[in-house]
Amino acid sequence: MFGDRCEREFSNVLFDLWIKARSDESKYLAQQNRELNNQNSAYYKYLQYLDSKEWKVKRVQVLKRDKNLCQGCKEKPAEQIHHLTYDRLYKEFLEDLVSLCVNCHEREHKEPFLDLTQKNPQPE
Repeated sequence: MFGDRCEREFSNVLFDLWIKARSDESKYLAQQNRELNNQNSAYYKYLQYLDSKEWKVKRVQVLKRDKNLCQGCKEKPAEQIHHLTYDRLYKEFLEDLVSLCVNCHEREHKEPFLDLTQKNPQPE
């Protein structure tokens, strides 16, 4: 008896609309959460720093100091800057940085290095 009444009151069309609305809402909230987490993550802040004028000036200074030569192999032109330490991240001394070619930089990062998701460095 109760089952009969529910079957007559239940609408597959309305149920499908409700499911779609919940799905759209869930997708929207997931997207908002991803954006929020990304913008608040230490990695996002680090990437923003690498795009800053302050970092670009330091990068040029280190390349000039090292005469654009990879300090790893001492053979290839340096293309990238490697942090020797992350202790002063965002306020590095030039001595904290070294010029490397792509191959030497990749070799450096095959070893475990700073996990920005756990250390959560903050700009000062």
